[in-house]
Amino acid sequence: MKNNLRTLNYQNDRALVQLILNPQAVCATRFGASGFSGPGSLWPKGFTLVELLVALAIFAVVFSLAHGAIRAALEARERIGAQSARLGGLQRAMAVLERDLSQMIGRPIRDENGEPLPALYAPDNGEYLLEFTRAGWPNPAGARRGNLRRVAYAWEGKELLRLIWPVLDRAPDSRPSRSLLLSGVEGVEIRFLPGDNVWQATWPPGSWEGAASLGGSPSASGGGLPGAVEIILEVAGFGRIRRVVVISH
Repeated sequence: MKNNLRTLNYQNDRALVQLILNPQAVCATRFGASGFSGPGSLWPKGFTLVELLVALAIFAVVFSLAHGAIRAALEARERIGAQSARLGGLQRAMAVLERDLSQMIGRPIRDENGEPLPALYAPDNGEYLLEFTRAGWPNPAGARRGNLRRVAYAWEGKELLRLIWPVLDRAPDSRPSRSLLLSGVEGVEIRFLPGDNVWQATWPPGSWEGAASLGGSPSASGGGLPGAVEIILEVAGFGRIRRVVVISH
């Protein structure tokens, strides 16, 4: 028994000396080169530097792809939102334009200088694309005024503008209020359909000055209206937008 104890102590002392002098060799002998003592070992296996680098590279690639996909989705959403906003603006502008034209009425006026103007005035190379009198001006507050307005449209620097005068027959200091109706307008075409069903580029047909001299009062001349008005807008991103508005007399 004593001999066995001496042998065991000698072996333990020898193993301890070997562990102190050459720990790597002892670990390799006891647990194997991979750091395992066996299939059922409780010691976890560590990652080598190469494995860590490969894992980091894979993570970087996946992160880059995910980031690119998210960024592309956000940019697409922004583009769709901007296009939807522009489409909504175009629809609102066309609705205002059609509502104004459909309520056109044959009421001539006098300008700032007291000169008569027809109910619809669209000369060649005029200050405005067209200018006309329209009805249907709401008056929810019951103000002491009529329901007629003088409206004009102008095209300046790719912007379609809407102008409204506070009165029909203007004073020298009468100025219209201006509002932007639509931007990105690259071209405008307007035509008028008279009784002979031949489209005209200006209105009234013939010489308005000669017709105005026949009367002298706004109601004496210039009340003639076309049967329809055609509007063609060249809008950036949408192409040609055409509307034909029938004028009721």
